[in-house]
Amino acid sequence: MIISIKKILGFTLVILTLTLSTQASTRSTPYSIDNERRENACGNITSAGEKTLCYIRYDYSNTPSRCNESDNEPGVLCSGVVFRGTDDDLNRGYYSWNPSPASVTSGGVSFSYLRKDSKFSKVAYNYETGFIFYPVNFTPSTKDNTIKILCGFPLDGWTNNRSDKGCGEQSSRPSSRPCADQGINNASDWYDINHSASGQNGRYICGFTLYSPDNTINTTKQFDAMIKSQILLKGNSFNEQNELRLATWEQNKSDIPLEAFFYHEGSSNGLKSSQKDQREFYEQFNAVIPIIEIAFPATINDDVVFDYKESDQVVTQ
Repeated sequence: MIISIKKILGFTLVILTLTLSTQASTRSTPYSIDNERRENACGNITSAGEKTLCYIRYDYSNTPSRCNESDNEPGVLCSGVVFRGTDDDLNRGYYSWNPSPASVTSGGVSFSYLRKDSKFSKVAYNYETGFIFYPVNFTPSTKDNTIKILCGFPLDGWTNNRSDKGCGEQSSRPSSRPCADQGINNASDWYDINHSASGQNGRYICGFTLYSPDNTINTTKQFDAMIKSQILLKGNSFNEQNELRLATWEQNKSDIPLEAFFYHEGSSNGLKSSQKDQREFYEQFNAVIPIIEIAFPATINDDVVFDYKESDQVVTQ
């Protein structure tokens, strides 16, 4: 039987169309009640900068212990502000969003985490500028959502001298082993046992596991313990930033999940540094990342204030 070329091509086209449709449906983002609520709050805003501001304010005010009602999706994936402070030297010869040589060596990058129930008065090293990552679960499809949030500390964990990408033990300090390895899964145990034994020294405290690839650790409980440990610390945690460790990403990554650059309210040099970052990122990747102003709270009863100003932007959409 002779089959015409036209029929063969038609059949091939049908198969190709079905294949592409299947791949497209595989890549589509699954329904999430968390994302729906966030979009309901901010989705109708047309200005890209104002919408980013709305998202960040929403994430800061949203305080779940877990995402999508899953014990292996800690709240850090769908709430709060994950940010990294950077040097505001205007003569720096590197891009601020690239991991440092130390992070490349260790496999981990230090961030901090702001939320209504997890706030503090300053950035690490008193930096006045930096950048914010999207919450993992809300990362746009054009950005990389696979950078893992590995662990967290209620205080600065002195992670540069820890093993396991900054999440492990300080040399010869057994109390600094991961909290989960010590059976510490709640804030009261961390405060009464680990924090007391450490002498309130960040070098000695244990960190909470926030990523468990085989789901053997309940990362939701670990995250909840981290947040509640900060609450127990009261003024101590307010005067010292907490710390997250994220897995190191490659240099010059075009799809890095940057949500915004930021600067400290009132810092002229911080603003100039953020503008340098915004301009350089646009020149490298032809993408506009908005600049957000952050006012850190003066007292433990105050909240962080975020703002977006058109006059701060040197590149606009």
